Amino acid sequence: MQTDSQRCRRFALLLSVACFATLSFVAVSPASAGPWSKSGGAFYLKLNQSLFVADNFVDVSGTIVDGVKSFSATSALYGELGLGYGLQAALSLPFVHVCNDIGAGDHCRSSAGDLSLMLQYQLPRLLAPILIALRGELKIPLYAINNSDPFERPRAGDGQLDATLWLSAGGSFGRLPLYGFVEAGYRHRSEIYVGDTPTDRQFNDSLTLSAQAGYTLWSRLLLGLTLNGALPFRENQVTKGYLTLGPFAAYRLYRGLALEASFDPMIYAVASVRGFSGSLGLSYQREPR
Repeated sequence: MQTDSQRCRRFALLLSVACFATLSFVAVSPASAGPWSKSGGAFYLKLNQSLFVADNFVDVSGTIVDGVKSFSATSALYGELGLGYGLQAALSLPFVHVCNDIGAGDHCRSSAGDLSLMLQYQLPRLLAPILIALRGELKIPLYAINNSDPFERPRAGDGQLDATLWLSAGGSFGRLPLYGFVEAGYRHRSEIYVGDTPTDRQFNDSLTLSAQAGYTLWSRLLLGLTLNGALPFRENQVTKGYLTLGPFAAYRLYRGLALEASFDPMIYAVASVRGFSGSLGLSYQREPR
């Protein structure tokens, strides 16, 4: 009889194959990042399912333990709303299912994840064709970790509030259907928790990074590469650092409706599990008439 972990890993493999198949045949606008603020009344909504798989685990002391299967599935609602005058509000609301397995049994937990609230201001165009924007982001955990064992009670995240200030710059390139952007931010890792404050956990602030380049084919298909990461200014055993780099794709199905996919292997990690993630999503965007 299959365990939950075995079923999850089989599902993860199927999703990875599906992601590669989608990338092989089909991904049609820069969707959920970059300096482009939507015009007043315009919006973008996305329902997304992602899976993360790793063959290691980070224990309560921050030590990386090999030979432990880690798995998480995240269902998320993401939305952007143009407020006008260069302002845009956005949120991300995830629900997370996490499992740890050492072969003798599974330890799983399901809960809401980290709510992200964002407000962006696109500066007046000064360096055509480059756009520049500032974005503030607040991460609010919708769960409590207290002092529970992260192996027997897997955690949906670090459980504390973070605040990030981003600087974003990007643009398109003449008549070519090509765009790109780069972003850098300062992330303050607070020690304000939901629930009781865990003992012996002190986070360091981090440099956050994001970059993307994409090319549109046949007005429907967008293919590109995405880089995401967070690099602590000072390393310790509880402040996670990582870099991911992988392909993404979006295919416009009908008017504002699109199918999106990505594959994001982790190319660097510190105080964090090392694995890969894949995602599939359905998005819809509308511009005011």
